Amino acid sequence: MNVPVELFTAGTYSKTTGDHSRLVMRNDLQQEGRQPEEMDLEDLLEAYKQLLEQKNALEMRVRKGEERRRALMHILSDLNKVNRKLNDQRKAMIHILADYEQDRSRLAKQTERQDDSRRALMHILQDSHQSNLRLENSRKAMIEGDD
Repeated sequence: MNVPVELFTAGTYSKTTGDHSRLVMRNDLQQEGRQPEEMDLEDLLEAYKQLLEQKNALEMRVRKGEERRRALMHILSDLNKVNRKLNDQRKAMIHILADYEQDRSRLAKQTERQDDSRRALMHILQDSHQSNLRLENSRKAMIEGDD
């Protein structure tokens, strides 16, 4: 049974399967000595089967592409979360370092005040010692003067 057809496809190369399309092409039919309008039912069924295979392969590629896109979106979402956490940790570290610097400055001032107090106490003790020495010398001088 011969059925007239006007639909022909150009040859394609599939990256997924690595082979060329097996669709019946105008040149193939002309080489066989038949006109494109002379395709019989078997040729049409074979062409239809090959078109379905191509359609399924393309749908699979689209599904895989969509899965990759979704995976990439998850990765980007995870990266965004990690970046937010890192940013929060960075801010916390800045606050911790600022508090540390304030504590260090406060301790340095406190140490300086303690050193000043220690020096003042040393001067007081030295003055007291010198006063005691003068008093002792004065007492000795009075005792020697009484003799």
